[in-house]
Amino acid sequence: MPSGTLRRVAITLALTSVLTATACAGRGVFKQEFEYEEEIYLQLDGSATAYVNASVPALVSLRGAQLNVDPRSRPERDRLRALFAAPGARVTTPTFSRRNGRRFVHVRVDVDDVRQLARLAPFAWSTYHFDRRGDVFVYRQHVSKAAG
Repeated sequence: MPSGTLRRVAITLALTSVLTATACAGRGVFKQEFEYEEEIYLQLDGSATAYVNASVPALVSLRGAQLNVDPRSRPERDRLRALFAAPGARVTTPTFSRRNGRRFVHVRVDVDDVRQLARLAPFAWSTYHFDRRGDVFVYRQHVSKAAG
């Protein structure tokens, strides 16, 4: 084969590989899916927004939540709000989704002081420290064992 033809074949194979990987990524082939995700967005004034995205069984197992794990059951909004409730915490109404036949919960919690997150049952597995030392802001989170 002439070298120009080999070059075209190599470029075609490379493009095909990239397109295949891109197409498969949207289907979860290369994307890792989690049963429990917790994200905390910290402001410099110490306030924070925490997001929890979790399957109902993960909340039961990891956080000791008293929820019905049957995927056909109705969402228990009041129980979820109570699970994330504490003085000084503003809970956005939980929303729900399904993935692979499992029910997932999505909750947003706003607090005025990130150090108070540990008072909320789902965040009690961690301690949160936030200090300012001159121009330096220091945030530490110590994670301990899950409820189960």
